[in-house]
Amino acid sequence: MVIRSSSFTALLACLLTAVAPAAALEAARPDSGVQGPSAADASAPRSTAAIGEAPAGELQAIPEKPVVVELFLSQACSACPPAAEALRDIADRSDVLALSWHVDYWDVMAGGQAGRWHDPYAHQAFSARQRDYNERLSGRRKVFTPQAVVDGRQSVVGSRRDQLLERIDVATGTAPSASRLRFDAGTVSVSAGAYSYDILLVRYLRNARTEILAGANRGRVFDEANIVIEAGYLARGVVGDVSLEAPPPETREGVGCAILLQVAGMGPIQDVALCD
Repeated sequence: MVIRSSSFTALLACLLTAVAPAAALEAARPDSGVQGPSAADASAPRSTAAIGEAPAGELQAIPEKPVVVELFLSQACSACPPAAEALRDIADRSDVLALSWHVDYWDVMAGGQAGRWHDPYAHQAFSARQRDYNERLSGRRKVFTPQAVVDGRQSVVGSRRDQLLERIDVATGTAPSASRLRFDAGTVSVSAGAYSYDILLVRYLRNARTEILAGANRGRVFDEANIVIEAGYLARGVVGDVSLEAPPPETREGVGCAILLQVAGMGPIQDVALCD
């Protein structure tokens, strides 16, 4: 299948479906290092990051597919700072693509005396991505923070650094997929078998520092890496080989981008390429 520029726009779709009600969220035990949204707090401007239509780049293939670590967290979650630090520490590894997805369900929870904190990078589509992962991995759409998903295959509490590193080691030792993402003369090409897959473009801030002025983390500073700010599908539900016109390269300072080739239905991530 070859997709030209005339039909390229038609392939851009909303990132994910609408999020489930906050009542479905799962609160964790106080001593577990995991939190559901039970005490989120305070006030800051909400992010206006674009979700849905994939901004467009001239792309560079990564010789060896890195392990993709997706961390779902919130700046309003008191258990999340150690997870943000863990992700920042692995973000510079050449064998890892670390992505931080900020969820929005903490923003609506009533705060105590510390007030309520609205995470400026949170978006409901990112929360929906987490729910969709959990529905496939555990059969439930309930969520917790911080949660890390490794290569779309394994879930681990994001603040448990040793377990996260173990999952990365396991993924590194997994036999590589036969599917391949290739680029030539402004074209994104996928060579894949007879299964359905999605192609997702993600833009992220390489580094960001946020002073938390209210809520459970009031007085703390989030020093983070690879915060997702935009995401959109280049194609969904494709079967077999496909060729797409490549988006233009990312030119904003401090912004990176990557393309994920993922089995449809939030399945394993098969290949990755950078587009910055």
